[in-house]
Amino acid sequence: DGYLNGVSGSLTTIIGNIYPNEYTTQKKSLLNSMIFLGNVLGMLVFGYACDKSGRKYSLIVASIFLVVFSIMSAAAYYKGTNEGVINTLIIYRFLLGVGIGGEYPAGSTTISEGAQEMSGKHKHSMFIFLTDFMICMGFVVAGFMSFLLTSALGESRQSVIWRLLLAIGSICPLALLIVRFRMGEPESYRTYAMKSVRIPYKFVIKRYWKRLFFISLGWYNFTSYSFGIYFAPVLQSINKNMPLNRIFGWTTLIYLFYLPGSFFGAILTDYVEPKNVFAIGVFVQGVIGFIMAGNYATLKDNVPLFVLLYGLFMTFAEFGPGDNIGNISAKAAATPVRGHFYGIAAACGKTGAFLGSYVFSYIVQKFGGYGTVSGSRGPFFIGSSVVILSGFVSLFFFPKLSQDCVREENEHFKIWLEEQGFDTEKM
Repeated sequence: DGYLNGVSGSLTTIIGNIYPNEYTTQKKSLLNSMIFLGNVLGMLVFGYACDKSGRKYSLIVASIFLVVFSIMSAAAYYKGTNEGVINTLIIYRFLLGVGIGGEYPAGSTTISEGAQEMSGKHKHSMFIFLTDFMICMGFVVAGFMSFLLTSALGESRQSVIWRLLLAIGSICPLALLIVRFRMGEPESYRTYAMKSVRIPYKFVIKRYWKRLFFISLGWYNFTSYSFGIYFAPVLQSINKNMPLNRIFGWTTLIYLFYLPGSFFGAILTDYVEPKNVFAIGVFVQGVIGFIMAGNYATLKDNVPLFVLLYGLFMTFAEFGPGDNIGNISAKAAATPVRGHFYGIAAACGKTGAFLGSYVFSYIVQKFGGYGTVSGSRGPFFIGSSVVILSGFVSLFFFPKLSQDCVREENEHFKIWLEEQGFDTEKM
């Protein structure tokens, strides 16, 4: 997920350079947004499938999607026309997004249940290191590969570079596919799953609707992804003569800021309530965003300072919501409906990411356009306001989670169903 989404920023920049006439503002928004739209579909479909068909088989199918459509995206072609290449690439990126979306509920439910089998008091951090931290690493690799290929091949080979970047995205899913054929189901799933039992949705909604609503609202935060993938175009608008490899070098540096945020946020989550760490992250992120918006006229002439503040902005995006929204969503419901719950919450979050990436260019244009102070500061004002709102949602409405919350919620859910008159013997 991290690599395939992170490479979107490089893709946006390179495609815009190669096809300046065909790559309109609408096409730019579609190329970046369709992968998120595919995410939403994948999250909903695989969220249901991983509860009813099993974690293992959902992960296998998701991996197949990633391998196939990474390769097909790299080979995008239609009747030899530039517009055909862009339109085909948009379609394949959507289908690739379905696979990425499937990874979210299938992978996160598996990891949350697997971490529960550990002993000790580091189950929250283990979940984060195996999910968000790995996503952050993917972004770093995406930025570095963009820098490496551009430096090695030169700007005259951009048509080769973007295809190589997309093809590289198939390597990790292919390796994981082999591993996943040999894996088993988590103990929690084997014990509590309702594979052969009709899920009592009336009772599920009654128990979880309020929790699901507020977690979904908190995830409805487009700042992290949209600001992450649009950094390269923003930097290019500051200095139109900056070499492409230098742009990608700065982009890699920005992505490196993700890692300390995710790392220290994970550590703190073992000692402070996950919802409180979420709030700390977004409040600090919002303040930095407002500072950048207010001082953009000065920052645009000082690229190192701009990169530093932009990096800190993204650091706290990972420290708080990046680490903990998935952690909370994967543990807030019982195993029989964990995939459903996570899939819906994540789909709401990706809907926010979709809207954010789709309207990012329009916001810039509405405020004055790329290259103008007012146009570039607009997204920071709006994005900072959104994240601060999500911080208050987390403080007042997110559930408290202990290190053993997966086991505890499974037991409470089973007892609660029995109290409602539901036969749990076939679980």
